[in-house]
Amino acid sequence: MDGEGNLSSDPPQHDGQIVFIELWADAKNAECKDSALNSFSRPTNPKDPMDGGLAVNLRGNTQFANGTCYFRGYYMNEQVMGIHQGWIETYFKAVDKEKVVLADKFCLARPTP
Repeated sequence: MDGEGNLSSDPPQHDGQIVFIELWADAKNAECKDSALNSFSRPTNPKDPMDGGLAVNLRGNTQFANGTCYFRGYYMNEQVMGIHQGWIETYFKAVDKEKVVLADKFCLARPTP
């Protein structure tokens, strides 16, 4: 995230794709419960959010520590239909890692710094 709390990169946006997400936010800007739907922004133009962008919605795989809400784990992407005032939405729901491994259709990779 950048200094304004916006996402610094686009997430994958393919319906049904399982991805590993690791994201943290100040607890003032997120509801740190697995049942809560949290939304994060990726504006097209960070200087003018009215230009629209991508709203990334996450549910699940949350933990709270030291005033920070952590989102870490496997998520499945689901498309959200429509555009609202120039904003496109995408939704990621938590997936149990055991289900990912048992599906026998996965590739684990972590980018090198």
